[in-house]
Amino acid sequence: MHYDIRTAALCDDSEKRVRLAAKLLAAYKINARVAPWDGTRCHLLVAAGDDAYGAQAMALARKRGTPVLSMLPEVPAPAPGQDAQGDVARDVPAARLVKLLADLLGAGTDAGDATEPDPNDRLPCVLASARHRGKRVTVSSGSVSVLIDPDSGRAYAPTHSDLLHAQDNFCKTGWTVAPGNTANFVLAQCAFAGLEPFLIAATQRGQHLLPEYPAGHYRLDAWPDFGSLPSMAKLMHIASTLTTESATPRQLETTKGRTTSAPEVGALLWALAAANLLKTADPEPAMAAAASSRKSPRNGIWGAIARRFGLAPELG
Repeated sequence: MHYDIRTAALCDDSEKRVRLAAKLLAAYKINARVAPWDGTRCHLLVAAGDDAYGAQAMALARKRGTPVLSMLPEVPAPAPGQDAQGDVARDVPAARLVKLLADLLGAGTDAGDATEPDPNDRLPCVLASARHRGKRVTVSSGSVSVLIDPDSGRAYAPTHSDLLHAQDNFCKTGWTVAPGNTANFVLAQCAFAGLEPFLIAATQRGQHLLPEYPAGHYRLDAWPDFGSLPSMAKLMHIASTLTTESATPRQLETTKGRTTSAPEVGALLWALAAANLLKTADPEPAMAAAASSRKSPRNGIWGAIARRFGLAPELG
């Protein structure tokens, strides 16, 4: 089994110590991987106990029942009968650190549902969160890394097969999210796909792995790029509704006389949110009517296609 160790606010030296110790866990038959804390669930968090961000991460991890190791400049000797296993000095000997990690990971495997996957930790949900929405990030799983770049409206990967693999597994567990850095990708040599069709295809393939989209009223200010998706027409009808009025996920299941399953609707909404297109809306009809004049998909090829099939109002 793979174990995910996350780190928060560690200095470079501490980070190196943790990564080295994680490799040495192989002696305990533990296969561990280390990545920066991104707010999602993991098997163990190692954080700087004297840092505000590290303390915040530890508080959330403890609330979830995740084992935590706090690294401090100095750790006083424990009083008789007390165990200081949760705190360790930054200069802890490597052998001691490896043993601590092994013990804490062992405790994590006994934590029951504390390490069960949370549906809201699925990658599309994480990308749609306030922390990552609209930002360039690199998502990685195993040897596959994809640069999600909202600014260019593209998803980049070293090879086309990496893009396809990412789409097939986008809604599964095991992904990490880190700040995107184009220096790690030679963009001129990368395969790429339009961000919106990439996300829509990925979420539609894994729709049954995603949670319901949160209740509320939503709208679109811009017409999405659907690429050449086979289910484009059905999804375009949902987008058409959102560009002319606000709607709830439940209302979108029966929009324009068509019935669409809740997982399909939810998957599309997660994709649009991850692409930073979906907006929250005022449920009052007056607000939706006032906004409709500026939300019609009138320009560009997709606007023309939408009008051709009656999915958008004609130009007056």
